[in-house]
Amino acid sequence: MADITSELTKGKRKPRRYLCLVLAALLFAGLLSGCGAERVEYDSFDDIRNADKEITIGFTETLGVLDLVHDTFPRAQVAYYNLVNGYQAVQSGKLDVYIADTNTMQTAIRSGLSGVKVLDEPLMTNNVVCALSDKCVIPDFPDKVNGFIAKVKADGTLDEIYRRWVDDGDYTMPELPVAENPEYTLTVTTVGSRKPASFYENGKLVGSDIEFAYLLAKELNAKVVFEVADWDGMLAGVSTGKYDICISNLYYTEERAGGVTFSDPYYQADVGLMVQDFQDETGSAENRLIKAFENTLIIGDRWKMMLSGLGVTMLITLGGFALANVLGAGLCAMALSRRKALRVLENIYSKIMQGMPIVVALMILYYILFANVKVSGILIAIIGFGITGAAYMAQLFTMALRCVSDGQREAALAMGAGKAKVFREIVFPQAAVNALPGYFSEIVSMMKGTAVVGYIAVMDLTKAGDIVRGATFDAITPLIIAALVYVLMSFILISVMNALLKKVSPKLKKRVLKGVNPE
Repeated sequence: MADITSELTKGKRKPRRYLCLVLAALLFAGLLSGCGAERVEYDSFDDIRNADKEITIGFTETLGVLDLVHDTFPRAQVAYYNLVNGYQAVQSGKLDVYIADTNTMQTAIRSGLSGVKVLDEPLMTNNVVCALSDKCVIPDFPDKVNGFIAKVKADGTLDEIYRRWVDDGDYTMPELPVAENPEYTLTVTTVGSRKPASFYENGKLVGSDIEFAYLLAKELNAKVVFEVADWDGMLAGVSTGKYDICISNLYYTEERAGGVTFSDPYYQADVGLMVQDFQDETGSAENRLIKAFENTLIIGDRWKMMLSGLGVTMLITLGGFALANVLGAGLCAMALSRRKALRVLENIYSKIMQGMPIVVALMILYYILFANVKVSGILIAIIGFGITGAAYMAQLFTMALRCVSDGQREAALAMGAGKAKVFREIVFPQAAVNALPGYFSEIVSMMKGTAVVGYIAVMDLTKAGDIVRGATFDAITPLIIAALVYVLMSFILISVMNALLKKVSPKLKKRVLKGVNPE
């Protein structure tokens, strides 16, 4: 934890008002200058196989192409990158090749991704399927989904959907029929950041998979509810019944088929190779910088999504911190109890919570303990941060109370004061001052820790940045903006806390003797 007290005792410092701007300038300088890697152009599979240097190939774990890559390019080194980071790595030369869905990569290039190209020859063709939950309440759910897929294939509906979204690049969501008196609710999980299948446009979730999901819900006489989640959580949520179906450009693999039920394929997709394109020269650094900020914040009112994400971040922070205080006080009482059993229980709880990563705790709560409970991911995040933060708050409270000398308690009791009055007027005021530096630092740490709540389908500031990255194919700018917002919020919180600490701490108050001019 940051030592807030030390900041106050170092004397006056020059204002750091330009810190955020300097940080942004440095990061963008790195983005715009590139890494200076050797320029080697690849136009075919043979160019990659016969390269004079060691080739690095990246892909997402969701593709399941590791063995195929080793067989096709036996000399290559592999690395795992998510979609947008993979594009950026090829642009900068960190990766020689990135493997992904060909349509998705072509869409990125049409949408403004520069300095890269997709080779004409695909690596493979794979089936795209839906993952189905065995716990869905809709009767004969797998059979009905497969029947719907067969129907829209036969009547040309699927071909029309992919012609508009993929071939024509028409990202306008059509008016779709909905069930008038739905019998069921169909909970669909999707990634929300993979254009043109599932992405945000003008603040609304759209894409070929989203249109497919609406039509499926109409066929099932169900109301559709979308849950945007990370890849790591979608299949887990389907398996536990949190989601009824995953529709998110999901590739079929034998390994996945052993853990979840798949639908029949609803289309086939080529998996291609992205490489650098040295013929694609971009504009000046200044124009690129301006365009990056416009794409991230202005176009499609994406700043509203970032602002909404910030609101969710602060809601989880404040809610989790309040819950951590309540639970932490109870644990502190257990730690100071004369009953050994209570002390042992508190010690076990604290050790478990302090040793468990917060993202693991959140996923256990969301995908296991609350799997069959219709409760908001935000509420689960508040509970998760509350129960994990309580262990740290209990430790902080306990140490602060033990710092108050026993002699003061004993003297007050000897003078006839009751235990409650001694605690209220002697022990607690001193303990509170002792705890404040760590107490204030804990809320800042909790705010930064909320960046992982996207794993449980919560749209916080970081997740909003990820979705903007998926829509703009800019791996850097949304992250920098999110980072600067976190820095700004931390600075505001710390400034407020420092001012409060300076008011309540006797050691930090400015002392002036009566009748003496301080100057």
